[in-house]
Amino acid sequence: MRQVPILTVTVIAAVCGAVFNGVAHSQTAPAPLVDRVEFPDGYRSSYTPLFTFDRPDARQIRVIYGNAPAASAPEGAPFPNNSILVMETYRPRLDAQNTPLRDADGRYLPDVLTGIFVMRKYRGYGAEYGANRTGEWEYAAYRADRSYLTPPRDSWTCASCHLQAGQSRDWVFRRNMLAERTSHTGAVPDVVLQQYAFLPSTLRVKAGTLVTWLNDDEVDHRLAVVSGPVIEGPLQPHGRNHRLRFNTPGEFEVACRIHPAMRSRITVDP
Repeated sequence: MRQVPILTVTVIAAVCGAVFNGVAHSQTAPAPLVDRVEFPDGYRSSYTPLFTFDRPDARQIRVIYGNAPAASAPEGAPFPNNSILVMETYRPRLDAQNTPLRDADGRYLPDVLTGIFVMRKYRGYGAEYGANRTGEWEYAAYRADRSYLTPPRDSWTCASCHLQAGQSRDWVFRRNMLAERTSHTGAVPDVVLQQYAFLPSTLRVKAGTLVTWLNDDEVDHRLAVVSGPVIEGPLQPHGRNHRLRFNTPGEFEVACRIHPAMRSRITVDP
């Protein structure tokens, strides 16, 4: 798992309806009745791994692959005909307290493959979704044994979710892959920068912890350990993140050098 490049961007629907619970739902909106997406045989060896990221709200690891047309899509342009995107979802390993275990980089450790979500774009596809149509994309989801998790007749749930991404992004969430590949880690953030504040403003970790800051603000911030080095270059807004490992026990104040009133404190225990 961990050989997959660690990048962040959400490509496939966040939920695809209630199918994550394995519950079968009758069709309540128009959708294709024939599977034209098809299970992508050999995708792990023939598709390009695009990124992997953790979802703490869903307690999931998500790994995204793209076939050759999808992986070659120019930045900001629609995906070409016959693009296929695949999202694997994994349940993370849990400790005795039912808390997800993490590796040395703060990433969830994968346990069980729970679903393989596939979206395919082809000329003439998508019309059967009616008001939920997302261009020429169609959707389906499978289990590891290739049985359906979301059959075509229920895939309107996926299409309705992707409507939120909008036509300007070709109905794919956070399309700016190239910009994000150098600035995201996929790790769950420990501290979020929002409205010119650190949330939380205090953090307690063990020595050796790799701390992740995510900038969910509208402006750049420049993080630095007070009386210490700048953590990295400017931290750009809208989901960019920085990381720093704290190996030495003690009290550390982290501030923004652009906005000096922004202060936070990290306590590192032995």
